[in-house]
Amino acid sequence: MPLTPGTPTNFHGDANDRPMYIQPSSCVENMSYSGLVGAATGAFYGGCIMAWNPDNYAVTRHSHPRLMGGAGIASSAAIMKKIGAPTIWLTATCMTFSLVDCMAESLREIKDPWNAVFGGIAAGLVMGSTTRRWDYMTVAAMGCGVAAGALELYGPYTEHDPEYIRRKVYDTLPLKHEESQTLKQLKEKYPKFKDL
Repeated sequence: MPLTPGTPTNFHGDANDRPMYIQPSSCVENMSYSGLVGAATGAFYGGCIMAWNPDNYAVTRHSHPRLMGGAGIASSAAIMKKIGAPTIWLTATCMTFSLVDCMAESLREIKDPWNAVFGGIAAGLVMGSTTRRWDYMTVAAMGCGVAAGALELYGPYTEHDPEYIRRKVYDTLPLKHEESQTLKQLKEKYPKFKDL
């Protein structure tokens, strides 16, 4: 199907089939979208950790004797620390990926999966720096680089046949009907029923 000028496209040059997908126009816009996604993910992760271990954040009467009956009161400082730390780190990781990816694309003047590999390496370094160990940072950088490059190269699909995916997702028939080998053999064996 022919594309009209200005139509957003994916890596393979096909029309973008995600209508709500936002294609940023600049590095700053790309970083801001990534930062928002990282902040939302970090806050969600911190909230899940707090819900899983709620006893770690409660202020008791023994730790604060001035509070009368404070056996279930949560400490706001502990809550902010538990939600704020993953929010800051995931925001920094996402923004680092977007910045390095965009800078690599600008410097190399080509849009290919290697830009995502460079961004993934930088994001892995930021992610691994929470451990303060170079061996973990190296493994995280290599893992994130390979994962980002593979995702950019192949997309979110496990099947590398866009026509098959389009038919599967939108439930459309192929342009030309193709019979299976078994059906062809049955029609040859029973020519009386070949027009069914």
